[in-house]
Amino acid sequence: MYYKSYILLIQTNDMQSNIKYSIIAVIAVVAIVMITINGAFSQEHSSSTTIMAPHEGRKVLVMHITSGNPADSHQLHSATMGVEHSLQWHRNGFNVVIFLDVEGVLIGAKNVPRELQGVNEELKTFIAEGGRVIACSHCIAHNNLKPEDMLPSIEIDSHPFMIRLQDILRDESKDIVVLDY
Repeated sequence: MYYKSYILLIQTNDMQSNIKYSIIAVIAVVAIVMITINGAFSQEHSSSTTIMAPHEGRKVLVMHITSGNPADSHQLHSATMGVEHSLQWHRNGFNVVIFLDVEGVLIGAKNVPRELQGVNEELKTFIAEGGRVIACSHCIAHNNLKPEDMLPSIEIDSHPFMIRLQDILRDESKDIVVLDY
C-alpha cells in the first residue's frame, strides 16, 4: 500500500513562522510514516510498559539532536523531546541511533548543569536499554569538552568524515529516516 504525503506551507510575512510551520509539517509527516512503517497503532501497546528488543530490520531512525544549550529553554525542550521520543521508539522496536551534534553534545556529558540533568538521565536510560549514541568530535571540542567527558558508551565520530554515520548511511539494506531536534 502506498501513502502520499503533502506538506502545506503557510504563507506569512514572518520567515520564522514559515520555518516553524515547515518543521512542524515535516515532523508530522515523518511521524505518520513511522507509525505506518511500524504497523497500525494499537491501544494494546502502552509506551510506558512495553519494552521490545531493538529492531534489526530494514528501517533505521537517526535522531539528530543539535539542541542542548542549558540557557535556552527552547533548546532544552527540543533536546528533551528528541531523547524522549528516541527512548520510547526504541522501546517499541525501532532501530534508533541518536546523533549528538552542535550543542546537542552537551546533553551527553558526564557532568551537566542542573538544567540538563533530566535529559541527561533520559539519555543514560536510552544507552542502558541498548540504544546507540554517536557524538561529533568537533562539536565536543567546540563546547570545551573532551571525549573522556562524555558518558560511557557514547561513540565519538571524527569530524569531518563521520565514519560511523557514513557506515549507517552506506548500508543499502537499510532504509534511513532522520529527525532533527
